[in-house]
Amino acid sequence: MIHRGDHLVRSNPKQQPGATEGITAGPIACQGCMEASLLNKLAGPLRRALIYGVISYSGLVLINNAELNLPNMWIAYLPMFIGVYVLTLWLDRKVGS
Repeated sequence: MIHRGDHLVRSNPKQQPGATEGITAGPIACQGCMEASLLNKLAGPLRRALIYGVISYSGLVLINNAELNLPNMWIAYLPMFIGVYVLTLWLDRKVGS
């Protein structure tokens, strides 16, 4: 039997269809596929966190170094974080596809 993705293919084409040699019941996954699946599940959230971290840190540095004299800094931070969120979603969709 040869493992291909999520199913098994008979390695011997002459093997009878009813033969159960080397076949077990239930789903089968090899170690390499399980590791690849775990990496695929972690890649999206890690990519989004990295994009968000870099953009938000850059925005904070930009606003803090702008020497704004505002009565409340949330006047600058709120639009920045909304922009960071929108930009993060857009970049994640571009990079993820």
